[in-house]
Amino acid sequence: MKTALAEAKKIVEAGEPEHGSDFFKLLAKVREACTNATQVKEILRIRTDKVARKRLLETHAALVDFMRLADVEPETTEIESN
Repeated sequence: MKTALAEAKKIVEAGEPEHGSDFFKLLAKVREACTNATQVKEILRIRTDKVARKRLLETHAALVDFMRLADVEPETTEIESN
């Protein structure tokens, strides 16, 4: 028999997977960092630093590959935030 706490946790995780997964916590951090306006110095570094640019491109490729494995086709249009 499931406890009320376990049921509540399941409900929260269904709406916010980062609460039950280190992977989704990391994705949330990356998403926040990419949308945070204070990252200007990182943007400038990626524009001028070949190694930093390479790391960003490698991360993008890995994420796209991961999405395809999960049967999620990468969007080519802007995604609306909820």
